[in-house]
Amino acid sequence: MNMPADAYLDNASYIDHKYPDGREIRDSLITDIGTELDRSKERFVTHHRRSGDPVPIWAAVEVLSFGTVSKMYGLLDDRAVRTGVSKSFGLPNPQFTASVIRSLVVLRNICAHHARLWNRVPDVPTPVLNRYKTSDPQMYQTATPWSWFVMLAHLVDTIRRDDLYSTELWGHINAQPTLLSGYKNPRHS
Repeated sequence: MNMPADAYLDNASYIDHKYPDGREIRDSLITDIGTELDRSKERFVTHHRRSGDPVPIWAAVEVLSFGTVSKMYGLLDDRAVRTGVSKSFGLPNPQFTASVIRSLVVLRNICAHHARLWNRVPDVPTPVLNRYKTSDPQMYQTATPWSWFVMLAHLVDTIRRDDLYSTELWGHINAQPTLLSGYKNPRHS
């Protein structure tokens, strides 16, 4: 599951998909990565740039946008690496993981722009793990804010290796019945 620390800068690391106009998506991705690294004023990035060394992936992800990281994962050609990332988050496969990440990019952007989540139908729905699905269809519909919360709670709990985040999140949401309704049963877009 290992790749060189600078493999993310190599076109060959990504699947060769094209936009409808014929341009290669991976070329745009590499350009975006370079632009975002060039724009960074972080000392750890400028250190590598000044020394002429490529910025290693573990440093680059600190300054790359979440959208760019999502595209990197979605286009990554090395299935073993994508599968390893999926398993590390407790997700079933790379396609599922790519869908979750892409949807969370949308959630992040909504929050960053102070837009509302309540009663919102997500433009990019997030899949939900089967173990979180119940007989109540609204509990796991992918076209609800609730699915964002379910998967975000899963990811944070998995990374932290405890359930403190989800316990506090569900406690907050359950204390607000009007919020709960708008998260599980959005009526507006």
